[in-house]
Amino acid sequence: SSRTKTSDTVYPSLGAGDRGDWVKKVQKALGLRADGVYGPNTKRAKKTFQRKNELTADGIAGPNTLAKLLE
Repeated sequence: SSRTKTSDTVYPSLGAGDRGDWVKKVQKALGLRADGVYGPNTKRAKKTFQRKNELTADGIAGPNTLAKLLE
């Protein structure tokens, strides 16, 4: 059985060098210090999360990854 989640949230794609509130949300969800800068530690933690959740481990926080991480 599959479950469909409906949401009005539009998730951005975040990657190295990005900054802001979305990056802070991702960092908090990953258990990192939320400084709002998408750097090497955020990328590494994101890849680990992606692998554990059978997502493409590219280190980019795309809409699918963000939806899974922040749900």
